[in-house]
Parts: sequence; C-alpha cells; structure tokens
Amino acid sequence: MTLKAVAQYCQDKLNDAALRYLYGRGVSDEFIQRFELGYCPFEVEELVDTIGKDNLLKEGVIFETEEGKVCCFIRNSIVFPFINQYGKVVSISFRPMQSNEVIKSKNLRKYWHVSFGKGSFLYGLDKALSTIRQQETAIVVEGQFDVIVSHQFGFANTVGAVGSALSAQHVKMLSRFAKNIIIVFDGDEAGRNASEKIEKVKLREVKNVNITIAKLPDGDDVDSFLQSQGYEAYKELILSAI
Repeated sequence: MTLKAVAQYCQDKLNDAALRYLYGRGVSDEFIQRFELGYCPFEVEELVDTIGKDNLLKEGVIFETEEGKVCCFIRNSIVFPFINQYGKVVSISFRPMQSNEVIKSKNLRKYWHVSFGKGSFLYGLDKALSTIRQQETAIVVEGQFDVIVSHQFGFANTVGAVGSALSAQHVKMLSRFAKNIIIVFDGDEAGRNASEKIEKVKLREVKNVNITIAKLPDGDDVDSFLQSQGYEAYKELILSAI
C-alpha cells in the first residue's frame, strides 16, 4: 500500500510547472489522469511525514546517509506509477523535468524507478489489455511517454518494456492475449541492437505468437515520431511490420 500512497500523494501535488512540462510533451489532461501521472516536490519532508519514513525506506523511495539525512531519488520529478494488469502499484518511476539535452549534459538518469521485477512487467498493460484482446495484437515500445502518447493518438494496444529489455516472460505474458506482437524500439543504437537481438533469437520458446519489428527512422522514438509525423504515418509503419 505504500507505493500506492506515494503515487496518490504525487498526483495531488501536480502543480503548474509540472503540468506545463507535461503539456509541452504533448500529453493532455485526459491522459495525465488516465495514467495517474504525478509530481514529487523538491522538498520531501511532507512526503515523509505523510507516508512514514520507515515505510518509504522499506520500499526504496528514500534512503538515509550515514549522517542520518533523508535523500529521495524522485524529488522535483514527474512521477509515473507502475501499475500491473491487476491494478496494483508495483513500482514508482520518475523523470526529471529537464530536456534530454540538459539531462545528458549533467549526466543525469533520464528515468529511475524503485526496484522491482521489471522482467515480468509491461507499462500500460492495465490500460491496453482490453484493446489487445479485441485486436489480438500488442505493440511494444520502450518508454513511458511512448506508451502514453501512443494511447493518446489512438494506439490503445500499446505497452512499454521499460527500456529496451524485452524478455521471454514479457512475450509469454502477451501471448495469452495476442496472436501478434509488434516491437517498435527507438531509432538509436541501443534500440537497434535490442531489435536485432530479438529478430535473431525470435524468442523461439514462445509458440503461437507472431513477433515482428517496426523500424523507426534514425534518431526517432515513438513519441517524437507520432508528434511530428502523426497518426497515418505511424499506422503505415505498424502495418508494414505485420
């Protein structure tokens, strides 16, 4: 219950600056609410007082220095609850409210999450499950914004692998609901390497599911491609992989 309480606390703390950042990323109020996005303030004393220090330490949301100072990884960040298909918050992910260029120049992590078994989790599956079942097709992307923007553009059968590590467990999970899995990883070196690995292995231990790769242009991710090229271009990219 601690992580659910943290997620709710952060939803309640969404402020104008956080909303401006999310609007700037092209996310509407409807999808901010649908994906239960939140904001963790820079000052975390109220969070500690509200949830309890021992609870937050146990879940790895905060940690203490040798001097007893409380530190928090998710401060001053957009918060993404990781909700499994049964509606349980299994982790909390955060992203600093800075541009990719600033994050890279300061050598910051773009995303961070409270430790959990991510090999068995797909971001957005709780929202995508009914559409995946209807269409018998799942689209797998990398990041949280890729998933959210995909849903906003009408691709509601999209889930995220939380990075580029698609596991056999992920595929087995999706194969219960889908006959087709389309993988759309980032058009960068890491994304291409992950796609090539999947293409070579084809996760042969998973039967009765068709796995294909849709390749984005160099430098694009699903979020940027949809925002710049639109629904029809992305639909054509997806259809080309089937």
